[in-house]
Amino acid sequence: MEASIRERMRDVWDSMGLHYYLKKAENDRKNGWSAVRYLLSMRSDNNPRMKVFSTCKYTIETFPLQIHDENNQEDLDTNGDDHAMDMVRYFALTHRKFY
Repeated sequence: MEASIRERMRDVWDSMGLHYYLKKAENDRKNGWSAVRYLLSMRSDNNPRMKVFSTCKYTIETFPLQIHDENNQEDLDTNGDDHAMDMVRYFALTHRKFY
């Protein structure tokens, strides 16, 4: 039987003397997009809560292409290229609880 990704990561990190903690991702899409909107808003000191660096080319390319789901305006159309947006949404939900 092939080792799971979790097992392979554990083996690599163990070989480097490192320890890690994996937690199942929060997949609540509605709260996830709410958290993304929050992180994209400005703080009271006019600094952003989240920055996307120029090296995140895939995220920068795909962000403006996103459209809302016709049947659920609080979600993205998952038929599009939304992989980078899912990464941002997962980050937003793990960064801090917003609800």
